Amino acid sequence: MQAIDLRALLKTSPELARPCTQNAWIDNDTLRFDVLDDNGQELLLAVYFDKVIVKDTDCAGERKPCYGRVCVSASSDSMLARATIE
Repeated sequence: MQAIDLRALLKTSPELARPCTQNAWIDNDTLRFDVLDDNGQELLLAVYFDKVIVKDTDCAGERKPCYGRVCVSASSDSMLARATIE
């Protein structure tokens, strides 16, 4: 697979944010990943991050550590073509 900025792609991936509810978001400062498999066309990543959950309008409430596996493929121009959560 071509060299792409995986961290930047994961930060902006709607697939990765999908498990977050309306009052929660991914803390991008905690986002990290490990490459589990690279078949030359797709990467299988183990992705870790904290989900910030808002308890009320004044402050962020709690943080919940999250883990998932994400399959990523890139288009010929090094843009994210597909990211699916497994």
